[in-house]
Amino acid sequence: MLRAPIFYFLKEGKMARHPWVTQADQGVRFGVQLITSHEPDAIPRLLETAKRVEELGYDAAFIFDHPMIHVDPWICLPAMATVTSRVRLGTVVNCVWYRHPAHLARLAADLDNLSGGRLMFGLGSGWHQAEFAALNVPFLPVPERQAGLDEAVRIIKGAWGDEPFNFVGTHFRTDGVQIQPPPKQQPPPIMIGGSGDG
Repeated sequence: MLRAPIFYFLKEGKMARHPWVTQADQGVRFGVQLITSHEPDAIPRLLETAKRVEELGYDAAFIFDHPMIHVDPWICLPAMATVTSRVRLGTVVNCVWYRHPAHLARLAADLDNLSGGRLMFGLGSGWHQAEFAALNVPFLPVPERQAGLDEAVRIIKGAWGDEPFNFVGTHFRTDGVQIQPPPKQQPPPIMIGGSGDG
């Protein structure tokens, strides 16, 4: 049996399905993960591919977050937003250890606004040990990386709130963060990716 991610958000203190999911109750949604080559024209070709993905009727186009081996999603997704108008755009998934969660909240909000509310925001705890080493980021055991992911989600959601947000965790902290303007979607769909013993 095929399983697809289900997107939830917090509404009035309760978990609810994201409106993007509810709209697809009578059908199935399809997304494409785009992987670029290491050729000099990789990014122009990526933009052409994004346009073609939209023309073919796919629902979403994704880029993964492996900056040591692939184009950066926070450069390419905004470029894709300017050459498409309907297809959802997202990351499968951003490693929360590569960029501070408050910075990720800013990037995500800006992309959501630039794209007219088409962001699908993927977050994960990371797995590629060599990439952690290349970025000089400690490769913690799985339970600690997952705990950091939980803290990152709290900071990101707090940063999109109506008031300055403070957070002190074991792995991340922030003081007075408030992203303005907030994302167009309230909130964007958040996908959580990961596996391992917690």
